[in-house]
Formats: sequence, C-alpha cells, structure tokens
Amino acid sequence: MNIDDGGRVHVWVCSKVPYNTRESLATAAGLSEEQILFHHVYIGGDFGGKGNARNTRSAISLPRPPAGRCGWYRDYTEELFRGQSEHSVVVRLKTGVKRDATLTAHQVHYLVNSGAYAAFKPAGIIGGYNQAAGPYRVPNCRIESTFVYTNSIPCGFMRAPGEPQAVFALESHIDEIARQLSIDPLEFRLKNLIVDGEDTASGERFEHVRVHETLRAVAEAAGYHQPKPPFVGRGIAIGDRPAGGGEATAAITLKSDGSVILGTPIFDQGTGTYTTLCQVVAEELQVPLERIQVEIWDTDALPFDSGVAGSRATRINTIVAYEAAQETKRELFRLAARALGWPETC
Repeated sequence: MNIDDGGRVHVWVCSKVPYNTRESLATAAGLSEEQILFHHVYIGGDFGGKGNARNTRSAISLPRPPAGRCGWYRDYTEELFRGQSEHSVVVRLKTGVKRDATLTAHQVHYLVNSGAYAAFKPAGIIGGYNQAAGPYRVPNCRIESTFVYTNSIPCGFMRAPGEPQAVFALESHIDEIARQLSIDPLEFRLKNLIVDGEDTASGERFEHVRVHETLRAVAEAAGYHQPKPPFVGRGIAIGDRPAGGGEATAAITLKSDGSVILGTPIFDQGTGTYTTLCQVVAEELQVPLERIQVEIWDTDALPFDSGVAGSRATRINTIVAYEAAQETKRELFRLAARALGWPETC
C-alpha cells in the first residue's frame, strides 16, 4: 500500500472481491472510494477466505514512512493462527416419520456461536439454517436460527457460510432415522427427496430438479450396492447449493495482427477462470486460444463488479464473455457490410 503525491491510496492485496474490499477500506479509513485504487494481484488459494478487508484496514493504520509506503506481511504460521475459523454451531433436530418412511414433520433449532462482533458474516449473519431441512419433501417444518455473541475470536467461513454445519447435522440425522426404521439410507432419501413442482421443507422451489438421478448415479459410480471389504465403512449424503449471482463485465478488443484482448475486472483466485473465459471467446470467435490475451483491470475501470465469490466466476463471467464475443461478431458484420456495400443480413 502506498499514498501518491495527490493523496490517493494505492493498494495491492489478495482479494477476490476488490470492489467490496475497497468499500470496506474507505469506510474504515474515512475516505471516499474514489481516493482508493486496487491493483491486480494473483490470489492463489482462497477457499472462501479472501473476501474481506481486515488486512487492508490493519495496513492503512500503520505509521507512514517518508516514502508513503507500508506493507503488512504474514508468514504461513501467522496465517494459520490468525486466519478466521468457522462458526461452531449446535443443531437440534426433531423429525416425524411414518412407518412407511414418509417424512411428515421436521423441526430445526440452529444455534450459532458468532464469536466477537459481527465478524466476517455476510450481512452480519450467516445462513445455512435452511440446509438443516435439506432438499426433502416435508409438509410441516419449523426452523429457528439464533446467533449468539461470545467472548471468543471473530469467526468467518471457508465456502458456503453456515451450510456445511447444517448439512452434516441433517444427513447424520437422516442416517439415524433410516437405521431406526431398518431402511437402507439411500432408499430412505430417494423416497423423500423432492421432484419438480414440489417445495423443499424450508419452502424453496427449484426448477429442473435432478436430485434422484444424481443420487442414483453417485451410488452406482461408488459401488454402493457392492460387497464391502472388511473394516471399510460406507455412507451417503446429499445437499444442495446454488451458485451465486452478481454483476460482471467483459470487453473484447481486436488488434491489427488478428490477436484478441479480453478485458476483465476479476482477480482470479487460482481456479482457472481466465483460461475458461479465453476458451469461450476462442470458440465463439474461432481464434486459436494462444492468440487471446487477458487484460486485468484495476478498480478505476468500473463503478462495481461482484468479484469471484460464491462460485459465480464460471457461471456469470463466462456469460458476459460470451455476450462480448457475440457483440464483437455483430460489429464485424456491420463493418464488413459497410465496407462492401452489402446488407448485414441476406
């Protein structure tokens, strides 16, 4: 981090959501967002942990040397000790089941140890409590979620805030129910999972539900019904999680030598997103992949971008890359038609 002669703060930090981090830093430092510029840095491993502004807030509070530059570095041991831990959760479940294994009622109490402060929970809370009801057909369901501040370290999350805790509790509970009824856990799940047009226990409705086909395919691939070797356990579980939405932008520039520049505001966290975007553009423009260059924008390029959190990069950013490629082709047709004096369509 450094401050230039005009008083503008330049930041280099591993953040998968630079625009959100810039907003948090501006609020903490009492600056406007326009006074802060985030430059691209390759993030490396992320797993949900590099989506907050705690390091930048710490760095900007350090005394300034004459050059106006300062840095905050941690070694691997410090990263592990100071890194955020997930929220501990107590999940209490009570379920009503008929003798034919049909679920009739389900009650959830989801008690979250929030640690000190609101910490790094999206919007001050974490979700996940609905996952303690699962993708099951239950006509009667009650879910209570309680967040408790405690005198412990601020907690955070690594992927799907609050959801792994709920899914683990529910699927363990489902196994216990199946065991009490002497029903195979796979068959119990298949009997109670939702189909198209039905609501989940928490009141959600999904489209194009393929949960039965998915579970059967997993069981087949895993050899679920095959004999087990001695001292080998076997289990099965299922959960649902939608990919995140968001705001994304891409731009394509054609160079005179026939190569292509793909502009994007996202800071890739090592999952190959840049390669995926280039593959989409290469296929649509019929250009060799090696002829496409990625240009990564700093935060001055756009008012906002959602970043790559929430499993949205491949789902959302490839859509805008595809749309940019389509607009590029349309513009090429317009230019060719104008140059040749032909109609754009025939």
